[in-house]
Amino acid sequence: MKWISKDQILRLYKDINDEFGGKYGIRDDGLLDSSINAPFLTFEGEDLYPDLISKSARLAYGIIRNHPFLDGNKRMGTHLMLILLSLNDIQVSYQDREMIDLIVSVAEGESDADGIYVWLCDHIKRGDMDNNFKRGVFWMIEPDVLVTCTFEEGETIGLSKSGKNYNHKLLWDHVKPRGCNKPFDYYPRGRVEMTNKGKTIVYMNRNIGEETLELIMKAFELNGVPKVHYDGSEHYKCHLDREDY
Repeated sequence: MKWISKDQILRLYKDINDEFGGKYGIRDDGLLDSSINAPFLTFEGEDLYPDLISKSARLAYGIIRNHPFLDGNKRMGTHLMLILLSLNDIQVSYQDREMIDLIVSVAEGESDADGIYVWLCDHIKRGDMDNNFKRGVFWMIEPDVLVTCTFEEGETIGLSKSGKNYNHKLLWDHVKPRGCNKPFDYYPRGRVEMTNKGKTIVYMNRNIGEETLELIMKAFELNGVPKVHYDGSEHYKCHLDREDY
């Protein structure tokens, strides 16, 4: 996997600033380092972002949301994401309006790194990824009851202006059981992904037992037993992890 160094990022930032103008300089070097390093975070020895697409999405998200530069953060995040994919022979096909809608939704907090990841998967040219690529989000209401939404199904929901961006909160509003008034982060939840190398990975809250794995496999039509990663990050915490519920 080809990546890009901090020095290269800074040179690219200067080139882009020379071309488009705006305030030039680093607003917060610590936030810049955090954005660059975030794609390589691990938990209990496992990568939180296991493939190039998820790493590129996380880098773009960090630059856009952390605002490490004085100006041009949305532009930089977008360029870095596309350059990294191109360096690794992955081409993205999109209309300018689609990309604008995605980046604005991230900047305004309506979409997150998962949303960028899903958008990329939907816009990568056929042939660059496994045609059997499946992914989605699930909530464990009871030990034997799952609420699920595959991202393929989510495309019909219209969660953003482009219809391609997702986050767990918006998905929950469309799939939660009738009469349920619990927020999206109340129940333990997780997501199913498959890397472009064909490996299925299930990220989930630590309160979901492995006995639920059979339900997850059935719901997402997984042919083999996936690798399970228990995610203890703030992103997947539920009422069982917090005292304020």
